[in-house]
Amino acid sequence: MSDITSLFQSLSQCLDLGIIGVDQNKRIIIYNKWVAERSAITESNALGKELSEIFPDINATRLLTTIDDALKHGLPAIVSNVFNRTPLPLYNNAKKTERINQNINIIPIKNENVQYCIIQINDISASVDREKALEQQVRERKEIEQELRITLRKLEDASKIKGEFLASMSHEIRTPINGIIGVTRLLKDTSPSSQQSEFLDIIDNSVQLLLTVINDILDFSKLEAGKLSLHEVEFDLEKTLNDVIALVKPSLECKNLKISNFIDNKLELSYLGDDNRIKQVILNLISNAIKFTDNGEIKVASQLIKANEHSAIIKISISDTGIGIDTQTQELLFDKFTQADSSTTRKYGGTGLGLAISKNIIELMHGSIGVESTPGQGSTFWINVELKRNNKKPVKATVIKKDKAAKQSFSGKVLLVEDVVVNQLIAKSFLKNIGFNVVIANNGQEALDMCADQEFKLIFMDCQMPVMDGFDATRHIREMESDQRTPIIALTALAMKDDAQLCFDAGMDDYITKPYELSDLITCIEKWV
Repeated sequence: MSDITSLFQSLSQCLDLGIIGVDQNKRIIIYNKWVAERSAITESNALGKELSEIFPDINATRLLTTIDDALKHGLPAIVSNVFNRTPLPLYNNAKKTERINQNINIIPIKNENVQYCIIQINDISASVDREKALEQQVRERKEIEQELRITLRKLEDASKIKGEFLASMSHEIRTPINGIIGVTRLLKDTSPSSQQSEFLDIIDNSVQLLLTVINDILDFSKLEAGKLSLHEVEFDLEKTLNDVIALVKPSLECKNLKISNFIDNKLELSYLGDDNRIKQVILNLISNAIKFTDNGEIKVASQLIKANEHSAIIKISISDTGIGIDTQTQELLFDKFTQADSSTTRKYGGTGLGLAISKNIIELMHGSIGVESTPGQGSTFWINVELKRNNKKPVKATVIKKDKAAKQSFSGKVLLVEDVVVNQLIAKSFLKNIGFNVVIANNGQEALDMCADQEFKLIFMDCQMPVMDGFDATRHIREMESDQRTPIIALTALAMKDDAQLCFDAGMDDYITKPYELSDLITCIEKWV
């Protein structure tokens, strides 16, 4: 054995990889312990024999071809069984069930003009296993992502269906409610007897309660979908509270309850915020206080907690002398559909959504809401809201109330596009009472035909009608117009957030939701005539 062969033989036994050395006749001159352990062929049985005799399966393979190239031409090479099946029967276990994944380096070595070849075998099984595990993880992640995409699509579809159902429900319920409210208003103007007036008031109050339930459901749906938005305007907090108290005055008088309104003198004349949403929350809290109080009084108090240059934190509390709430129920009170107990719903009514909606609105304002109560001794509901300070130094305006329906008068010919006979009757009566000459179209197509040969001061357009709906009719009217644009006002039972935008996108100028009061009509008309 030459010196170099002896040196390689000694070194190879220390390496954690396989080493097989062959001479120019491909006879094995080096066969290290690593290969012997994994091939079940001892070094003594391998040395001196041809490589193909020990591993007969390598005949006619790329491995043997590369060994020939190394011996004849001195060309190195790499052979991997990841890409090329390598027939060296090397295993990781005695039972020969775990085949070793190999990278084989073919290294030509020349000594004293004699060509040798070193076959270096690297066990890459662990790397292959890691790659397979990674590939499996990638596959599993893709499967999970696909499942998530499918679930998301299902949720989006369900949300869309829910939204469409709520929009349809709102429209279908608001349409008859508009008829009930409208006819009730018309009957009140016919000089009814005292008993008839009482019955009409009962109808009016009942339908307003029904409308409150519908609005609660729609508001909660918007909150769940994240579509309830806030609008920042300058407003007078004291006036906002007084407006709410004025709204509940009939309910207070019916139950013989007193109400007080304390305003902290540290509060400013006006702030910036969404006064309508604050009014909605306060109205809910005061209405609840009245509902659950049979005698005594309601106290409303507004207090400045702290202020800086830009904002102020204000606490508004509503206290009553009503039935009170136990501690366990207080913890659940702001959850949706929760009331004190089932008897509460039977006795006092309501959806159990009002406080949940109020909580969501206040949290949307980055505020907080809570309750302190003792059963049998009354409750105090409070909200803390942060409002922007108004640096314009506002002057408190004197509000002059007037009966618009009684004092306002208009003239001219208007077009009412409406397919429901009851709604036609109500809208026509309202419009005639304030001076308009009313022409009725039963659908969008009739409206187009009338607009082709008549001029109108205003067009009141329902949205959902047979033959042609209000959206298409409005688009066609806008296409027909030349220089003069006739204001088109939607009169619709559609009440979801995006419905108003659909009207504006179609070319309408304004939007009134059914059911509406005569005062709502007048307020809108004043903007366009």
